[in-house]
Amino acid sequence: MGRRNDHSPVEFDKMVVDTVWQWLQNQSASDLSLRKIASLIGYAPSTLVSVYGSYALLLLRVNSATLDRLAQNLAVTDPKAPARDRLLDAALGYLNFAREHPHAFRLIFEHKLAEGQSLPPHFCDKLEAMFGLVEAPLSELRPELSASALHLHARMLWASVHGICQLDIDNKLFLQGAEGQALICALLGHVLDKESQ
Repeated sequence: MGRRNDHSPVEFDKMVVDTVWQWLQNQSASDLSLRKIASLIGYAPSTLVSVYGSYALLLLRVNSATLDRLAQNLAVTDPKAPARDRLLDAALGYLNFAREHPHAFRLIFEHKLAEGQSLPPHFCDKLEAMFGLVEAPLSELRPELSASALHLHARMLWASVHGICQLDIDNKLFLQGAEGQALICALLGHVLDKESQ
């Protein structure tokens, strides 16, 4: 059984996050537990609680790292491309990430903290940065929108794309021959064309 001083805090955190990430590449978070993670890394469960505070906060740390990976995936969009193309690239990048890492993707949005516990500011900042990938090109396409309306429209688009992604990875689109990619293209085309009229 490992001891905390066998690894620096940074090494320990990396080991835990990488271990859970590897698990999520093939298996659901519902099959994971504090004991399972402890067993995989060779430490006592109490060490994980001591470091992270709780299993829920450990998973939040993993989700934070997953958001970093998602942000890197979405950052490949050409910032000089037309606004419509940037929106479409971000939406399709989001879908591709969900398809490549469905268990990690699900965990980000299905994970719940204890009642009364709120998301830490750094986690909220990461979510806001993702919304920024929608807001920036949307503001170019709809310059007449107020800041609050832009905020609302960006979240509406994100929620719509997210729903398609979730249904796609769960094989619940129930539309023969329709893929998430085709639906996202149709959604963005419809919404943006309607708004430009």
